[in-house]
Amino acid sequence: MSRKRRFEVLLRVAEAREQDAARALADGRTALQESHDKLEQLLLYRADYGKDLTNQGRVGLGVQIQNHWLFLERLNSAITEQRQELHQLGHALEATKRRWQDTHRQLSVLGRFAERVREADRTENDKRSQKFVDDLAGAAHVRQSRKN
Repeated sequence: MSRKRRFEVLLRVAEAREQDAARALADGRTALQESHDKLEQLLLYRADYGKDLTNQGRVGLGVQIQNHWLFLERLNSAITEQRQELHQLGHALEATKRRWQDTHRQLSVLGRFAERVREADRTENDKRSQKFVDDLAGAAHVRQSRKN
């Protein structure tokens, strides 16, 4: 297998790795955004529920208020868990981003090197072609010289 073909194979493998890392990065960003959205929904729900609790507290029964407080505690617990998940997803996204940057950098280096290999092959082919043309011209000149 020629040097050029070997580098083309390496380049395809590096491109596939970089694309996989890019997909993982996009998936991580989506997961982070969804987690953030869920946290925002929980916070809004807690605010609305807290207002309802305040309004019901003025006219409500003790058992109803107690149930509301219990639910509000569960809601606060869910918000804490969601914040932890958001934090973990943020760290995971940073790691995924670094992996993508590494694969992107590797692909770039391989791409530049593969281009140098292709250029060297073109130069070598050009030299061979020129040598072939020169040899033909020289042989034609020798034949012409022998005729005269």
